[in-house]
Amino acid sequence: PVRRWARGVIADFGVAMRTETTLQAVEPGRTARLSDGTAWPDAVIVWSPGVTPGPALATLDTPRVKQGRLAVDDYLCLPGHERVFAAGDLAGPRPGGADEPLRMGVQFSLDGGRHAARNLLRAHQGQPLQPFAPRDLGYLVPLAPGQAAGVVLDRPMTGHVPYLLHYTMSAYRSWGLRNRAGVLGDLLTHWLGGQPFAAPSPSAPVTT
Repeated sequence: PVRRWARGVIADFGVAMRTETTLQAVEPGRTARLSDGTAWPDAVIVWSPGVTPGPALATLDTPRVKQGRLAVDDYLCLPGHERVFAAGDLAGPRPGGADEPLRMGVQFSLDGGRHAARNLLRAHQGQPLQPFAPRDLGYLVPLAPGQAAGVVLDRPMTGHVPYLLHYTMSAYRSWGLRNRAGVLGDLLTHWLGGQPFAAPSPSAPVTT
């Protein structure tokens, strides 16, 4: 349901989506040739390769999980290193022995950083480490002014409510009153202030 709703919102902005289609080549005249055989001259190409840890991690000889993230145990320690902890997007914890690592997310990064710091202090004091067991509250993705989609407490949500919830949580997680005021000011400017995004031409395709 969330995906169908998101596609509808994107379509309302005049964007034609083509799933399971890749960019095969960029030819002279900025012509983008797609895997389905179509070609678009004078194309504006935005490449989004995804999210991976920084290149500095490539020098570390330690096991990895999906996306090149560092494998960690239940306590966020690197395998074979009792006092070397990793947290945030560069770590791939699998709480409770899950088959897949936790997705990259702000809440997991914040919780993981705090938990790693607490375990570091416990290790220094000779106390037993505590396993990392975060609660997955869900995720929210703003797609347009006043519109967002996601899953909160296992319940799919779309529309204005998740949009407001996203900004509320962003303000809550921000450091200092100035940053929080900036987040709320952004909400007022781009939604309540009625400043819509410029809609592209309906002929412009987007491949995913």
